[in-house]
Amino acid sequence: MTPLQTDVFEGQGGDGWARQAVEAVFGAAETWPEHLRTSLDICLASRFPMLLWWGDDFVTVYNEAFAPILGDEHPHAFGAPGRDSWPGTEDVVGPMLDQAMGGDATWSEDLPLLLDRAGYVEEAYFTFSFSPICGPDGAVDGVFTAVTETTEQVLRERRLRTLGRLSERARDITAAEGGTAASIEVLAGCREDVPFAALYLIEDDRATLDAVSSLDVAGLEAEFVLDGEAPWSLGTARLRGAAVVDVPDWLADVMDAVDGTVPQYAFVQPLRDPGSTLVSSVLVTGINPRLPWDDDYRDYVGLVADQLARALADERAEGRARERAAALAELNRAKTEFFSNVSHEFRTPLTMLLQPLEDVMSDPALPAIHRDALEVVRRNADRLTKLVNTLLDFSRIEAGRIGGSYRATDLARVTEDLASVFRSAIDSADLDYQVDLAALPSPVYVDRDGWEKIVFNLLSNALKYTFEGAITVRLRDGGDGAVLEVADTGVGVPADHLGRLFERFHRVRGSRARSHEGTGIGLSLARELARMHGGDIEVDSTEGVGSTFRVSLPYGTQHLPADQIDRNPPLEGTSIDPSAYLDEALGWTEPDITIATAVEPPGAGDTAGAHVLVVDDNADLRRYLRRILGQHWRVTTAADGTSGLQRIRDERPDLVLADVMMPGLDGFELLAALRGDPDLAATPVVILSARASEASTVIGLDAGADDYLVKPFTNLELVARIRTNLEMARHREHAAATRVRDEMMTGLSHDMQTPLASILGFLGVIEQAGMPEYSELAGRVRRQGRRLRGLVRQFLDFSRLENDRLPDVRPMPFDPAAVVANVAELCDAGDRVECRVAPGLPGACGDPDRVEQILLNLCSNALKFADGGPIIIEAAVDGDRMAFTVTDEGPGVPADEQEQVFAKFFRGRGSDGISGTGLGLYLGRSLAETMGGTLDVHSEPGDGATFVLRLPRA
Repeated sequence: MTPLQTDVFEGQGGDGWARQAVEAVFGAAETWPEHLRTSLDICLASRFPMLLWWGDDFVTVYNEAFAPILGDEHPHAFGAPGRDSWPGTEDVVGPMLDQAMGGDATWSEDLPLLLDRAGYVEEAYFTFSFSPICGPDGAVDGVFTAVTETTEQVLRERRLRTLGRLSERARDITAAEGGTAASIEVLAGCREDVPFAALYLIEDDRATLDAVSSLDVAGLEAEFVLDGEAPWSLGTARLRGAAVVDVPDWLADVMDAVDGTVPQYAFVQPLRDPGSTLVSSVLVTGINPRLPWDDDYRDYVGLVADQLARALADERAEGRARERAAALAELNRAKTEFFSNVSHEFRTPLTMLLQPLEDVMSDPALPAIHRDALEVVRRNADRLTKLVNTLLDFSRIEAGRIGGSYRATDLARVTEDLASVFRSAIDSADLDYQVDLAALPSPVYVDRDGWEKIVFNLLSNALKYTFEGAITVRLRDGGDGAVLEVADTGVGVPADHLGRLFERFHRVRGSRARSHEGTGIGLSLARELARMHGGDIEVDSTEGVGSTFRVSLPYGTQHLPADQIDRNPPLEGTSIDPSAYLDEALGWTEPDITIATAVEPPGAGDTAGAHVLVVDDNADLRRYLRRILGQHWRVTTAADGTSGLQRIRDERPDLVLADVMMPGLDGFELLAALRGDPDLAATPVVILSARASEASTVIGLDAGADDYLVKPFTNLELVARIRTNLEMARHREHAAATRVRDEMMTGLSHDMQTPLASILGFLGVIEQAGMPEYSELAGRVRRQGRRLRGLVRQFLDFSRLENDRLPDVRPMPFDPAAVVANVAELCDAGDRVECRVAPGLPGACGDPDRVEQILLNLCSNALKFADGGPIIIEAAVDGDRMAFTVTDEGPGVPADEQEQVFAKFFRGRGSDGISGTGLGLYLGRSLAETMGGTLDVHSEPGDGATFVLRLPRA
């Protein structure tokens, strides 16, 4: 025999233990057969784990690299006979060993084995082969085994797969489906690492069970206090951090054992939302007793916790997003209903304004000067009606309630009639007007009212932004439908604004225009109306070149609701009054600068001969201001900030009265240009605006204005403000404030209050003329005007409260009897209203205008609900307070609604079919509290209602 390499033995654990052990087993080396010597030489010299079974007794020999696999069984297993070299694996290894002894080699990859090698049964994985060792006679004398332990690799790959599934599940499942619960269910597929899991949500000092894996939730305590007795020591873990804890005895009753084994320990981890230091939840995970609790295991469970924390945070974020979306949807619904209600409310006083005006203006004996004044009133009332109708259309579209009556229409003839309405305005603007309307091969089904609004809006828009060149209207056959084009050579639209041109309330800031007035919803409304017809509107525009708006409407009726198709003959003439559109357009084309000079102005005092420049883009308001101020000073006017600035530089006026919202330069930009010019910086400037908020006033004064006048205003207030500012150029007031821009509120309040200023101003001219035959009628019109102004004021009060600002009130002593009498007169309800005021009643303290506003709203409500019954307004002393009561005999207010009636937009039972904004009582209580008072209701169902306003006594 070849001598065995003795140096091999010297390396096996020192002191030659392997040589001695082998010789003890097999005898002296000289007696070993050659194939045993070779096998031992390979096994013991290798640094790769190897094992050798020899002989019928399966004597075990292994190298030093194999010793760690045996753990505590080394070195006792070396040289021992039998199949127990891998303790606890006989049922798995035994058959493989028999197969190898039979002459067939085996191969196993990542084979799981349960080994008792460290004092406990351990889960381990191995890749190995059993190879037979044959002697010279061909018989199998032993088995050679090469082994690699893959436990670490198998566990790593298994845990990465679980983390990947957790990440995918958290990403794919929405909060509505229970994102965290669904994520934690993934852990049920990896019980080798997480035998069980429980997630608890933490709020204050309480824990609530949120989701579990591999546990019977019915057997767990759903909610408990985080004290020293809390399960899983959650209270301690919440304060001190992650910890390993003993599992409670009852765990075996609520979980299925893994291979008959229940964990003895659990890992408790506090979870925090990303970016937060507060513990929002706690995760409890079981520890597999067959795996060592080492850094890898702890890191893996920590990553599982991180995944669940992110899933929980995402679920909470999505839940908050859903809540915000629901709240926004509800707010949008409420605002849409509010717009619809307020539009209807505006129509009543408008009707009461327009009808008496028509009656007066039809009188042939009416003097020309008064006819001119009333024409201004009518024109602005028509314009206000147009704005209200536009707002109502908008609210219907928002609510999805707009519909149409579609009739077969000769679109060329109808469009020609509509286009002709604007010819006078376009001619007066010195623009070329081309109308090219080709006959279409078939009629087009249109809603006449909607089509007229589309055409009028597009023509108004073209005239507003075109200063030279031409406006062209073309109608042609587009194959499958009609195509209307309205083209202009105006200012065009910047490329970065084209995509937003049809958005509601969007405006191109700084763009040159004939007027800044408008709600910002004309183009949006036109597009919605076109889409209602099954068509659309597109625009091509180049800044500085012009724009072309293209409306396409399909032929036929297949795209229209069958129940809205009208088979009657087409209508003749226009279905809406075009005068509001035409009057507005004609106002834009008035010459930019006009002059009115008052020789020896009366009442001018030390300011006689002063020059006042009025800069405003509303033609009616310019004429009105020129007429009023021209009685005292020399007045010039300009239609926009750009021409106004040039006029200032040329004429050096003594004072500038400028509107805020204007094309070209707005009022603030004009003011900035003056303050930035050393030669003009001292010019007094009074800002004129419809923005009545305190913040807007501060912004105007902080920008350098000498005064800030809010529309609508009285003649006396206007003249007094101008005279004061002419007598003394006040120092600029500085205040820090944030400029609040609510596009819709600003646009609507501006456009509604401007015509109101003209209406009330010219009514004053008529009443001062001393014409008894019109005094009663003028008084009724003025009362309706004041009601309309109250609605506008209510609208602005609501906007202020929405922006967390107090209503504008000016408390002072006032006569309760006078206020009650004024309210009764404004109600205009004849004998239905009864006033009860005791003689010698002491004064009250509050803003008398605001008190009238509250009482008038209470009376208006009572008149609506009392169904013809009497209304009693009473003022009386109530302790240290003055009590104003409004009592009716209506159905009363149910007990469960008596506090809700003061909420905004609230409309209680029984209010169907009764108009109203839903804001009167809400604003009334807010105004009362601002004045240091209260507003309450006392009512028994079926026995009427009594609203009580209490204010301090003077």
